[in-house]
Amino acid sequence: MDPFDGTGQFCDKGSSYYPAIFYATEEERLVAEGVLDTILLQQDWDEADIAAPILPRPVFWTAEDYHQDYYIKNPSNYGFYKNGCRRPQRLKEVWGEEEYMCYHEESHTCFVTADTFDDFGDDGNNATSSSLPTENAAADNGQLQITNEDGELVPAKSNIKGAGEEKAGLLPTWATITILVVITIIVLVCVTQMGLKLSERHKQQRRESEIAIEAEATKQATIIKVPSPEPKKEEDGV
Repeated sequence: MDPFDGTGQFCDKGSSYYPAIFYATEEERLVAEGVLDTILLQQDWDEADIAAPILPRPVFWTAEDYHQDYYIKNPSNYGFYKNGCRRPQRLKEVWGEEEYMCYHEESHTCFVTADTFDDFGDDGNNATSSSLPTENAAADNGQLQITNEDGELVPAKSNIKGAGEEKAGLLPTWATITILVVITIIVLVCVTQMGLKLSERHKQQRRESEIAIEAEATKQATIIKVPSPEPKKEEDGV
């Protein structure tokens, strides 16, 4: 999330995309405020610059099916949107390269492991990406684990939906279809225009041929109809 953009997120703007943190209970509100205070301290941010308010949770409705798992169903479209809107670049600018990679690579270096969990307290809530073990240490210490919403240490799982490798398309599907339709229409128009021009040319040639034939026939008829000149009569001599 980009907590500084109160008009939306990345390319998506409007009330449907306003950033916010929602709570359902007073306990959740206190947790959200505590997390925000921790982030402000760690990142050295001014709370006045944060555009993501903490709000009571409203009623949410399930989105249509074509919105569900969109990044899996339409990897090319999602990849185009993600990179075209500079989503990775903006998140790295806001949170830092290390933090971004922590949540976007399968090694998840910001998670804790069973062997290092005790180093971060009984509940593990004070573990941060800056204080956690490196990727190599995490691999050596065993399976990655994370604290769930119930405060239990559970295995950290990656890509549980089996999403394929991201493939950023040159254009989104709708744009590709639109371009193909436009090209098809242009080709049809050009072919039609060429056909009309050829047809008109053939008609013109036929008319010229008919006119030439009529002119030749008229000329021949005129030659036939012109009488031969009569011979001169000799005048009587004196």
